[in-house]
Amino acid sequence: MILCVGEILADCYGKSVDGETVFTRKAGGAPFNLSCAVKKTGGEVFFVGSVGRDGFGEFLVKTAKAVLGEAFDIDRREDANTTLALVENDEFGERSFSFYRKNTADYKLPEISDDLINSSNIVHIGSLMLGEQEGLDYAIALSKRVKALGKKISFDVNYRSDVFEIEERAKEVFRIMIEQADIVKFSDDEVQIFGKDYV
Repeated sequence: MILCVGEILADCYGKSVDGETVFTRKAGGAPFNLSCAVKKTGGEVFFVGSVGRDGFGEFLVKTAKAVLGEAFDIDRREDANTTLALVENDEFGERSFSFYRKNTADYKLPEISDDLINSSNIVHIGSLMLGEQEGLDYAIALSKRVKALGKKISFDVNYRSDVFEIEERAKEVFRIMIEQADIVKFSDDEVQIFGKDYV
């Protein structure tokens, strides 16, 4: 089983309609997307994440249930909002992201039991949480527990420049997780920024 841990958020895709920008919401977040892909291709998966107790959060929980059945633990938090990503495509189809992450749920994740880790072959950790100290501390602690229990760690770099004000800080943070991981997913651009020492 693959245990996916990290962000679930609402991707809001903008397009021009009659001179106005109209946004359509879709479920997103790289770890959640991976969970859905594993499930749809017949694999065994469990997802752990957090949303706010708001309309976007309700939408995401319903989506998770429709795709994953009961194979998820999504904390619905009173003290945080659901994370939003505004997504726009340029003329070449390349996406750009603007995140709404002030006091949001993506880095306030629920505790995971040893039993759940032990039932997994791979623990896949998302990267958006690393943009806040609380999320970074969570990811480091989880990685140590996963290693101690003899399981493999997968890490998706999935770097978003607007989450980190300073690229050098991002390099410091991502290096911590890359060095813990057994499997790392890089894009071509991310290899240039983070991966030269690893590939």
